[in-house]
Amino acid sequence: ISFFVKENTSLENSQKISDLSSYESSNVLGINTINKTGKITFDLVSTDIRTKVLEEYLTSIRSPLVGQASIFIEMADKYKLDKWGLLPAIAMIETNGCRAENQRGYGIKNCWGWRRNGKDIRFSTWEDSIENITKSLSKFSTDPFSIQPSYCPPCEASGNDLWAKGVVSELKNI
Repeated sequence: ISFFVKENTSLENSQKISDLSSYESSNVLGINTINKTGKITFDLVSTDIRTKVLEEYLTSIRSPLVGQASIFIEMADKYKLDKWGLLPAIAMIETNGCRAENQRGYGIKNCWGWRRNGKDIRFSTWEDSIENITKSLSKFSTDPFSIQPSYCPPCEASGNDLWAKGVVSELKNI
């Protein structure tokens, strides 16, 4: 793991979280060096940078999914989803980051437009929805252009790839 510390500051204050793309691992050690007596002290804290980056993104888009970043990361790892930002990116395209689902007042915990027999699928918790959808997507390619024919048939039929391009764009935003 590579890291840096500026004198008399903490890692969190040294560099904005989203700018930490040069880290060799998603696990970062936070090191505090501030002490009232001027003595340097170190507090090592292991954290997953992906969770912080995703939480920052969800907050920036004012998503009701704020607070769920660790669940997205946990499920992406559990089901070996190579694109850990895929579900939040799809949620942005399908329901404006889950704001549309939330505004409709459905309370179905389904920001991904998943339907069965023409009806929205209802999940009991965010964790349940994130796990079920991650598990399902992990069985297929995670390339938005490859999953577009199943996920958004009208977009595929039109030939303009708007859905896939939108998901790719949101992945970059994350």
